[in-house]
Amino acid sequence: MVRVIAGSARGVRLKVPKGDETRPTADRVKESLFNVLGARVVDAVVLDLFAGTGALGIEALSRGAARALFVEKDPKVARLVKENLERCRLSEAARVLVSRVPPRLPLPGAFDRFDLVFLDPPYGQGLVRPTLEWLSQSGLVAAGGWVAVERSPKEEIPPALEKLSLIREKVYHDTVVSFFQSG
Repeated sequence: MVRVIAGSARGVRLKVPKGDETRPTADRVKESLFNVLGARVVDAVVLDLFAGTGALGIEALSRGAARALFVEKDPKVARLVKENLERCRLSEAARVLVSRVPPRLPLPGAFDRFDLVFLDPPYGQGLVRPTLEWLSQSGLVAAGGWVAVERSPKEEIPPALEKLSLIREKVYHDTVVSFFQSG
């Protein structure tokens, strides 16, 4: 069961795709991640990459983020994100882009810089490093903005990035959450 933990949509259960292609963030990891982010979420412009169910971006919107862009490559899963946004009554503040990461399409006009980026790619596919490098070079993360990366402990992060600095990491059994700041 995946649910929204706090805010305006607290307790709403989110739909999850059938099968094991999508790995939703465990509630304990999500709660800890948002405890670290704290008030940074309020009024933030959010980018949820590899959105899956949309749980991280939806949680941010529920907690007061201004708007969110969800990027998901699977059209069926992207429709599920839209359904979850509707269930939470958060559709007005969100857009869903069907695209691989990094997106090859231009981003919608209201989304040119992000205060908060969630990066939760499928484990074991080597997507963390190239996505972080793209984010660092793209200029999409606002000065002082944060990137939260959920990854397998086996998935390495780049030792140095041009515009992102590793500021914190938390380990939860088979999941590591790394926090980067732009600047």
